[in-house]
Amino acid sequence: RMSALTALSIDILRASAAFDENHVFSPLALGCALVTAHDGAAGDTKVELTRLLGKDLPADRVSAFYASLTAGLTASSDKKEKNPLAVLTRLLANMNLKEREAESAVTATIFTHLFVDIPYTKCAIKTEYAKHVEEQYGAEIESIDFGQGVKAARDVNGLVEKHTRGRITKVVDEGAFSESGLVLASVVHFKGSWEWPFKVKNTRARPFHGVSGERIAEFMSDDDFYTRYFVSPELTVVSIGYEDKAYSMAVLMPSGDFGQWRAGLTAGSLETVLNNQKDGKVELWLPKWAVEATTEAKTVLNKCGVNRIFSRKDADLSVMSEADLPLCVANIVHKAVIEVDERGTEAAAAAIADFIVLCPPFDVLVFDRPFLYLIMKGSTVLFMGQHVL
Repeated sequence: RMSALTALSIDILRASAAFDENHVFSPLALGCALVTAHDGAAGDTKVELTRLLGKDLPADRVSAFYASLTAGLTASSDKKEKNPLAVLTRLLANMNLKEREAESAVTATIFTHLFVDIPYTKCAIKTEYAKHVEEQYGAEIESIDFGQGVKAARDVNGLVEKHTRGRITKVVDEGAFSESGLVLASVVHFKGSWEWPFKVKNTRARPFHGVSGERIAEFMSDDDFYTRYFVSPELTVVSIGYEDKAYSMAVLMPSGDFGQWRAGLTAGSLETVLNNQKDGKVELWLPKWAVEATTEAKTVLNKCGVNRIFSRKDADLSVMSEADLPLCVANIVHKAVIEVDERGTEAAAAAIADFIVLCPPFDVLVFDRPFLYLIMKGSTVLFMGQHVL
């Protein structure tokens, strides 16, 4: 059911961006990071994540749903795999992916990686959980020394740079992991050529009537463009296909106030409009654009009703970590970029979740009732008394 991811997309858009600013994010990157945490959660912590991730889904289908979204997109690192069957499976998947890429000039990958601090590698992450995320999401787990903060940050940024093909070079600062016990990275990259590229010679400057006023923008154009589209007095929609016909970009432009229209948007109404498109030829003018955005996702998720996973007191990640080394999420940073031009689209995103290891909860001792006391040297009682008044 795509509506669960569509609903997540709309919730995050409203919570992360005002209607009068350019913005971009990847609900798939954030969703995969969150579902990996969801699968390690229990109690009310899991309930909150389930509500956000699994709208219109049975609670026990959330994990399988997100696993199905990433099937065929999972990227692998250059690490050596010890399991021969896993080697063969991954090799065949990558061969099929490369064949599809060569045929379609479209690449789409997602990569999930868990960095575990060396002191906690053997005790903080439960074996069953590690096996689950490896099998369910193709996640890779490696040890890292967060005590070497600068190097650790460079390693995480380097992984993001590699799997976004250089589109994102820095997500976290060098001092980001001072308390970290585990860092979860979810990285998405997409590059696609249009099925019918726009001719550069047809690109023209013309006004774009934005929410803050008019400005001149570079518009791609085609006066004989075959596509899917929908037009009503309230809304104009066009879907532009990529060479791999499984992928498309939908563009929706309300005729009225953008902020009011966005406020009333739902997953159901969005999917209805997209399904109502028809095939036909149009004259199309579309601006070129490039956007980069960084989101502090903790604030965004708080607005969406996800709070407990960030609480040192209430976070329950007991499916993921051992009881004597409880975890909570300190923050989730999300960065995304997109560029749209005559040839096609390239977009990349990374969601970095920083888990900190909490001290075991202390027993609270309050002597507020009558008590006996002794001063001793070894077993020799020097003084004894009672305090009762």
